[in-house]
Amino acid sequence: MIVSAIVVLVLVVIIIVIMENTKTSAKDFFLHLGAIVGLYIVTVSFLNLVFKIINKAFPEVAQNIYSWGGGSEISMPVATLIIFFPLFILLSHFVYNIYKQNPAKKELGIRKWLVSSINSWTAKI
Repeated sequence: MIVSAIVVLVLVVIIIVIMENTKTSAKDFFLHLGAIVGLYIVTVSFLNLVFKIINKAFPEVAQNIYSWGGGSEISMPVATLIIFFPLFILLSHFVYNIYKQNPAKKELGIRKWLVSSINSWTAKI
């Protein structure tokens, strides 16, 4: 509980520091954040779907094939992809149009911060 409160406080401070830059607007911040979150959700759902399909195609030999299942394991990743992939494409298109209109927006602090956080999070994995 305390750890999550500290994390939220740190994120709020980072957001305030980033937003102090006069070039960054709330629209820029939320578009970039939405695009990054959409990318994560689509990637995780796609990988989840691929692993579930592999598990269905090549079941374990020791697994009891006559046991009752809890329904389709593939439906949740497919539903998530159906919802979030078009949303991710839409947000990415908005960000691309902003960059096309104003190429200086590629140097926003929020963009650099999100890209570096992605790099550091994936390096930890």
